[in-house]
Amino acid sequence: MKFEFSIDLPAPRELVWSVAQDAAHRHLWDPRVARYTVHGSPRVGITATILVRAFVFRPRVDVTLTHFDPPRQSILRIDHSTSRLLPGGGGTWLFEETEDGTRFTTRFNLKYEDRMPAPEWLIRWGVSWDTRRSLRGLRRLVLKLATEDQRERDAIQRIAASSATAPPER
Repeated sequence: MKFEFSIDLPAPRELVWSVAQDAAHRHLWDPRVARYTVHGSPRVGITATILVRAFVFRPRVDVTLTHFDPPRQSILRIDHSTSRLLPGGGGTWLFEETEDGTRFTTRFNLKYEDRMPAPEWLIRWGVSWDTRRSLRGLRRLVLKLATEDQRERDAIQRIAASSATAPPER
């Protein structure tokens, strides 16, 4: 099963990359993730464990980072899942600069097997629905952080401007 979803975000690529790749805060924007633990510094070959939110269950997925090119692309391989509902496979995240910010694209290829306890169409629908929800969450968090960042830059500019025009102290 192949999937591809994109979202345009009005923020610099470095900000989108840092938000998306921040394992400690992934649960803030991705409703599928209860906890994401990277076992070491992000680099090719490093492993991670994802505790997935799936109704009342918390299946675990073990992954390996197979490509890591900040702030452009990351690719991971699903090595193991504790749930038959979560198929193996892998995924790619692309971060492309656009005129208005960044296009974030997620692509993944999942291996549907007959032993899975749900029909392929249902898994396809669930993956699509969940991925769209996570992209909306990423948009909300990136916009919030971009707005806070802009407010901080504006405040610094106001302080700099007022100190440049202030009379010298006596």
